[in-house]
Amino acid sequence: MTVLQLWDDDQDDFSLFGIKSNGLNEAKFVFQFNKTLNIKFQRVEDLDAKVGDKIFCFSLYHFFHLVEDCDIYLIKNLSHSQKTQGNANSLFGIIEESNHILNKHKFFDYFIKIPTSSEAFVLNQLSLPSASFIQNFSQIHNLTNKERKLLFI
Repeated sequence: MTVLQLWDDDQDDFSLFGIKSNGLNEAKFVFQFNKTLNIKFQRVEDLDAKVGDKIFCFSLYHFFHLVEDCDIYLIKNLSHSQKTQGNANSLFGIIEESNHILNKHKFFDYFIKIPTSSEAFVLNQLSLPSASFIQNFSQIHNLTNKERKLLFI
């Protein structure tokens, strides 16, 4: 008898690292990131997350690491602002709304998602703590299943 397993939690086993930038806008940050580390993160389709009845879109960048044969992602923590229609009687007709993908880690501007199997090798190449445009860089531990599923790419 063959059993089809539709969901395997170990299928997307990854480590997550938070990055706090020194206030650079997204385009400048990614440019500096690529230039400093001599890598080529490229913009791909947004990561969409549903919160309640609203969908928020987060900027997503991808880099394929040839030596480790793995995908590495750079994810912006704050979604694009979405314009929603406010109350007709309100002084503010249009409300701009954005959300963090991981609310309990609002401090970080970006996340790096690295497969656990490649973490040690990749981190040795990423000298992020010494980069001048990085204010803080640290690993995020103890993600809940819900948080892990938000980062399923």
